[in-house]
Amino acid sequence: MKKIFKRSLERNDKRELLLFGYSENQEKPSKELEITPAPTPHMRWNPSRQEWVTYSATRKVRTSFPPEEYCPLCPGAELNFPTEIPFKNFEIAIFPNRWASFNTNNRQLSIEGIETQPSNGECEVVVYSSNHKDTIAQMSLDRVELLFNAWSDRYINLMKRDDIKYVMPFENRGIECGVTLHHPHGQIYAYPIIPPVIQKEIEAFSKENFIEKLMKNWKAI
Repeated sequence: MKKIFKRSLERNDKRELLLFGYSENQEKPSKELEITPAPTPHMRWNPSRQEWVTYSATRKVRTSFPPEEYCPLCPGAELNFPTEIPFKNFEIAIFPNRWASFNTNNRQLSIEGIETQPSNGECEVVVYSSNHKDTIAQMSLDRVELLFNAWSDRYINLMKRDDIKYVMPFENRGIECGVTLHHPHGQIYAYPIIPPVIQKEIEAFSKENFIEKLMKNWKAI
């Protein structure tokens, strides 16, 4: 296995930008984006679904379908405008979502007739490549392995936090799924609760190891 380098940069808003790569990044950062107000999402209890639903008003002003030449996920050091990643090049970059659905803020919002609580946790953006058109399907196996290690690093470190109970890396593909930036990227959602669907899977698995049972059936065929 190749050695993996991890670099942490404290942004101008005091939050952390992480770079993962097989080559050590020692480049001096260029101009950064202007500081945006920290999001303060909240959750509302949905009695018909018996679950908490997160609400984040700031997402309505998130960057949406900019021209390719103004992509905020491209390396910004050689462009005439700042981006999320102020370097000439990078392999994989991970940073906090400026318009997060989960962000620890402990702000208690009061809405008459509705049970609410702060939508604590973390939302991060995972940029797979400095190349504007690289997708996972086009990545080499080495780069896919690097991505898996970056996911694992974030899972381990996010799960250490008391305000986080569940971590989910994922990727939306296409405008139909809500994608507003074309530069290939994924996200990491760190929840303050275990989502109901996952909780049901945990309970089912505690009753019967259905994966082990399925593997035995396959071997018997």
